Amino acid sequence: MIKIAIVISNMGSTDPRVIKLYPSLSKKYSVLILGWDRTGGHPTYENLTNNVVVRRLRLKMPYGRIYTRTIPTLIFFFWVFINLCRFMPRIVHACNLDGIIPCYIYKIYAKNMVIFDLFDRLYLSITKCARTQIVISLLRVFEEFFSRRADALVTNSMKLRRTFISKPKNCAIIMNCPDDYRKTENTSRSTGQCFKLVFAGYVTPERGLELVAKAISKLKNVKLMIAGDTRDYEYLKRLLEHWNVEYLGFLPYEEAMSLQESADAIVIPYDPQLPMNRIGAPNKLFDAMMLGVPTITTICKEIVEESGCGLYVDFEVVSVRDAIVCLKSNPSLREELGSNGRIAFEHKYNWSLMETRLFDLYDILLMGNRP
Repeated sequence: MIKIAIVISNMGSTDPRVIKLYPSLSKKYSVLILGWDRTGGHPTYENLTNNVVVRRLRLKMPYGRIYTRTIPTLIFFFWVFINLCRFMPRIVHACNLDGIIPCYIYKIYAKNMVIFDLFDRLYLSITKCARTQIVISLLRVFEEFFSRRADALVTNSMKLRRTFISKPKNCAIIMNCPDDYRKTENTSRSTGQCFKLVFAGYVTPERGLELVAKAISKLKNVKLMIAGDTRDYEYLKRLLEHWNVEYLGFLPYEEAMSLQESADAIVIPYDPQLPMNRIGAPNKLFDAMMLGVPTITTICKEIVEESGCGLYVDFEVVSVRDAIVCLKSNPSLREELGSNGRIAFEHKYNWSLMETRLFDLYDILLMGNRP
């Protein structure tokens, strides 16, 4: 069986993207997952299935700083390269810039193939200021360099692909669409006691949660429930100053999905001033479609309007508040939007379709590089 390696730097238990990748790839290939456990709280070795093995580098380091912590990053690069040389996978599926660097060195050394799977462009994810302009420029140069030299480039949206000046011959758009985890078909969930808004994801200022907190501060029987990792505890503290905001901490993937399934609406209030927010396609939008839950979002206007899965609003308090009041007072609209999203999931935005694209890409690479 052909051996495939997945390399990712942000990996405690399992990254949501990797959760989708490895079950699909293991249907046809032997999969080795190499990840950096920066919490130090997970085993260094796991045998997930007969075809999937996980190896982790347990080295503590805060998230979000991989390109500024030189020594730990170099240790991770060296560890990945050594493991790739030891197990010699035919294709390496490298996730993001911090995953591809040691994989590209392995590609040169072993004459095997590498896929550059880019979830976000780092240079578009940093707020610009004089001190970071050099870092932003360097990140862009590095991403362009490796995208040209990879055997294939994978992005999660067409907008993200278009940000590249040059690309390899083989490209694929594989969105972060989920499998079908829905447990209920009831899309009108409010009991009349409290209208529940849910956000499940990284808790950072760029995600716009303070905007939602302000929007609901004077609304009765409305609650914002937040689940996810946070790197900014001062920001979290400000959020929790609002009486109707609750933070549940980090939840495992299945529990986060259950929380979203119980929502009356899922909020995606990303700040569009950050360039990456304007071109990305967050997995929580597709999660909402799959669950049949309406969304209130400040991004992905084209997808929202095409599918009719929610309300697209401006990034300001009044627009967000009006949308919340509209959905709260109109259960039939919530049901319609949730149903529209579910239909869009079944026909266009599901992992089964993305898996087909993934297999097509691997088939092209392997058929074109037979020994």
